Amino acid sequence: MFEVDKLHGWLPKIIHQTYPDRKLPSFYQQNITRIKQLSPGWDYRFYDDRDIENYIARHFPEVLNYYNRIDARYGAARADLFRYLVIYNEGGIYLDIKSTVTRPLNEVLPAKETYLLSHWDNGPGNMYEDYGLWDCAVDKLESWPERGEFQQWYIVSPPRHPFLQKTIERVCHNIDRYCLLTGEVGRIGVLKLTGPIAYTQAVVPLMDRVDHSIVDAKVDLGFCYSCLQEPRLHKRSFRHKHYSRLKSPIIKPMGMAKIAYFFKALVRYLVTPFQRLKKSLLKRLKRWTVSG
Repeated sequence: MFEVDKLHGWLPKIIHQTYPDRKLPSFYQQNITRIKQLSPGWDYRFYDDRDIENYIARHFPEVLNYYNRIDARYGAARADLFRYLVIYNEGGIYLDIKSTVTRPLNEVLPAKETYLLSHWDNGPGNMYEDYGLWDCAVDKLESWPERGEFQQWYIVSPPRHPFLQKTIERVCHNIDRYCLLTGEVGRIGVLKLTGPIAYTQAVVPLMDRVDHSIVDAKVDLGFCYSCLQEPRLHKRSFRHKHYSRLKSPIIKPMGMAKIAYFFKALVRYLVTPFQRLKKSLLKRLKRWTVSG
């Protein structure tokens, strides 16, 4: 889809973050202030949903249709695609809005071109035990990393990097192949379609040919996955139902597929009450059998 230019000699000092709108909760505003304080000489750039759509239309018009095909309720999936595009185009650092830095960026990041990859600290007894370990990914990738997915809540890269080129291509391919009737939804659907599973599957085949460094995000960089003391605050900060709880397709139905999905939804609507009744009767029967 894209041509990979010769990598720039220096890592651009740009920080990118996104949020659906500019009415950020105070804890995110405080986080942004802290990031700026620890990043002297860095250009901080913030994008809301309107900014994102305008940016893609200007720089990647051929990808805008893919972005818009993602249901707006799955803002996380749209944000995934945008982070790959903006870092591919400009380089620098992408950080999730709930993620933060604890050490000056000029002290922890290499000035010369490099691509940083990190795994979760997911060993037994560790803070993120079992994070990023997906059996569902192994059958689609012969060399799935032993430590699981690569994190993409942060991305550090020079512009035009092959890892991101392949990730963008893979995400677009996943969108084209998404089946409204059988495609996975909610959290696991996003992880596979646009998120860290798709990202890792794009990166791994290139690792033998492309320069990169594997680091510990917390120990080596001072990056923190979440600045929130109460994790639920992140889900509560959004004005719509969190994507992990959605049951609808990630990709918006169109044409004949829209009709097929309508009938599937109708059947589910008609059948669900009977399934609940059956489940309730079986529970009562079990209780009667035990008591008898």
